[in-house]
Amino acid sequence: MQTRNFVWVGHALFALLAGCSNAHEGRVEPPSGYDAGPAVTPDTDGGAPPVVDGSTPIGSDAAAPPDGGTAVASALEDCLDEGGHLVTVDTVNNNDVEDHGAISAFAVSPDRTIAAAGTDGTIKFWTLDALVGTVRSAELLYGAEIDAAEASDMQFIGDHVAAGDLQGLVAEWGADGFMRVLGGTDPDTPIVAVAIDAARRFLAHADNRAGGHVMVRAMDGTSVTGPLDTSFALVTDLAFLPSGALLVAGRSAAGAPLVELRAASDFARVETHFERTGAVGTFSEIAASADGSRIAAASGDEIALLDGALGSPVVADVAGHGALSVSIGATGRYVLSAGTDGTLRALAAGDGHEAARADVIDPISVRIDPRGELVFVATRGALIHAFACER
Repeated sequence: MQTRNFVWVGHALFALLAGCSNAHEGRVEPPSGYDAGPAVTPDTDGGAPPVVDGSTPIGSDAAAPPDGGTAVASALEDCLDEGGHLVTVDTVNNNDVEDHGAISAFAVSPDRTIAAAGTDGTIKFWTLDALVGTVRSAELLYGAEIDAAEASDMQFIGDHVAAGDLQGLVAEWGADGFMRVLGGTDPDTPIVAVAIDAARRFLAHADNRAGGHVMVRAMDGTSVTGPLDTSFALVTDLAFLPSGALLVAGRSAAGAPLVELRAASDFARVETHFERTGAVGTFSEIAASADGSRIAAASGDEIALLDGALGSPVVADVAGHGALSVSIGATGRYVLSAGTDGTLRALAAGDGHEAARADVIDPISVRIDPRGELVFVATRGALIHAFACER
């Protein structure tokens, strides 16, 4: 392992400790036809499975509290309640040492490890440290880079990430070079979404085929459900609620933004759905609160705010925003949205009014720190911004 030690000084100090792990030269291929069933994911601590990123995804699931229990108090949301504004506190360049291309997928774990996937197939890990007393004391410690295929969606499993890639594979990757195939679809059929439930019992993934070809695999290898019969022309995102129910988001066969809620006891059964009847578009991303009581879905100039049963809809008009990505605060009071207009917006989850906004160039993904203090935004230009709320 090669180690580089250096310091970069900008708006704040980032201590960057870089190590490269290239244990896998090229791809580690599964057996012919990726639908070989799930693999058991090992416990990393020798006991109970480590806390998963709740329903957080990266790709967009619920913001889990750091201890896997009740959602923590949110300094960010408290500040927004008091009329605070969003400010950038730190920025790092994911291409600081080598050019990995644009960021294609982004995830934040409960312990504040950040994973950023580049279009060159590299997954890079950053660790937020020393956030004590004030957000301005934060440091990002940069660890290993691992070789994978270009990822389209990621979610943490303990200190590893599950990454769905453009070659049709879902694999678990570790900063130490660990790799395990978790599932997949037909070779060269891109995975578009990956989700793992909070109890780490099930992995769900969807690909770019009509209907989404959604598969749900038991992590212990005992069952595979799917492809699910859906009403979608296109599936774009998946998320598990704390109850174990599965959210599926995308565009309906009629061309409208659609979310389905699948029963935890039977993923083949749709309990309810929410469709923007008469509208044309796609829910590009969906997020759920840590307790499952709030759900948000982004669709260009609208953000749908729903309760945990997809009821009580409030559709926030964010004309011109081009909402791409959403994340819900630790206590579920605010939704953060990143859009093609180059803004980060904080919306009240109850009525959708805008509480604050900040500028950010070409964002692709927003994730709220599970501890409720920071907002992370990844950009197409390979920058990772940390925002906080100031009164």
